[in-house]
Amino acid sequence: MTVSKTFIFTLLCAALHAHSSDQTQTPPAVKPPFQYPPCDPAVENVVSGHDSDTDLSARIKLLFEQDQGREKNAPASRDDAQAYWKKVSVEDHDRQVEIMGHLHKGEINSADDLYHAAMIFQHGNCPDHYRLANQLAEKAVALGSKEAKWLYAATLDRYLMSQGQPQKFGTQFMKPGGTDTWQLYTLDPATTDEERARYNVPSLAQQQKRLERMNHPAQAPEPK
Repeated sequence: MTVSKTFIFTLLCAALHAHSSDQTQTPPAVKPPFQYPPCDPAVENVVSGHDSDTDLSARIKLLFEQDQGREKNAPASRDDAQAYWKKVSVEDHDRQVEIMGHLHKGEINSADDLYHAAMIFQHGNCPDHYRLANQLAEKAVALGSKEAKWLYAATLDRYLMSQGQPQKFGTQFMKPGGTDTWQLYTLDPATTDEERARYNVPSLAQQQKRLERMNHPAQAPEPK
């Protein structure tokens, strides 16, 4: 396989600049809500190629499906959940190491492979993982992936949150330290619902309703 060029990951992709250029004022940065360990695996030597391999795509899809099973299989008991998520963190790391190996070789290039890889790194352990996931999702969108649109928005929000910056689209919720109540992480008020719709993100009003359901799960379930 021929690798075309080094895929340099910049702080924010050109699409971000396009979306943010019309904002008149952005709220100031604050202290990031979490402390992050060093990136593991490290994000480096990521290259972009042209070719895709059917067997590799099937493997990446399997890793993606395993990643998506994390929440579905989580136990309800807090004691059980602690051990479960410790085990999941090891499995997340193993998936990310495997995906990073393919990124080093320029083997992840199709829209679906990029989307699946981005989702796996959305569950990384550091800001550089979220930035990588955002860049992979952005490239998947450019190649025609509709599924990657929401992921692009979510990974951008997660990266901004990790930098203590207000999120753009409103996809990230958190429980402040010492509380058991979900909150919508600080949001840039300049973002419009029209911008959210372009990336398949629900309106701000819908996000607020979701927040209410998260804090009051006994209420009626979210409509399909």
